[in-house]
Amino acid sequence: MSLFAIMIGPPGAGKGTLAEYLSEQFKVPVVTTSALIRAAKNQEKAAIEAIMASGKLVDDSIIYSLLEQRLQQDDCQQGYILDGFPRTTAQADFLQTKVKVDFKVLNLQLADEAILQRLSGRRVHPGSGRVYHITYNPPQQEGLDDLTHEPLVTRDDDQAEVIKHRLDVYHQQTAPILHWIKSASCIEKIITIDATGSFEQVQQQALSGLS
Repeated sequence: MSLFAIMIGPPGAGKGTLAEYLSEQFKVPVVTTSALIRAAKNQEKAAIEAIMASGKLVDDSIIYSLLEQRLQQDDCQQGYILDGFPRTTAQADFLQTKVKVDFKVLNLQLADEAILQRLSGRRVHPGSGRVYHITYNPPQQEGLDDLTHEPLVTRDDDQAEVIKHRLDVYHQQTAPILHWIKSASCIEKIITIDATGSFEQVQQQALSGLS
């Protein structure tokens, strides 16, 4: 069964986790902007490294080129899930102009207060990447990894002020896409998902909406 989907939602809503789950269910790849940048080669990679070294954002034209190349690969012909693209209406317009498929949109909704609690409570073991949460998935010993007993850390992007800034950026740049998708000709269906419940509940909402 084919699936062409776009994941929309604020940071911390669970877009990446749901995208990976749906990828396994429908046997289609997840395409992320970060993966496109990591896979860039030759001149594009050199240009990206120079831009990132200067502290600037990678230009949309480079992302567009990488995305077009990726979507032409064999594993994308029966479907794919876009996670992290489009982030702006300009990117959304590019998608409608250049990509000739009909997308289903999975719109994950979660209040800012819940996102702040969810992300600020995360703790990570640097050596392995194991993730804990002080409320939902606490370690056996407070502040220590279950296996190595080494100290857990809070990632820089999980600091409260950073989370608030990420949410501001989302509301300013990405949320307007929701207005765009209501009239875009390339959107087949919009599935609204309440992301406040368990991941199993989120999965069920997604599968029900896609069926």
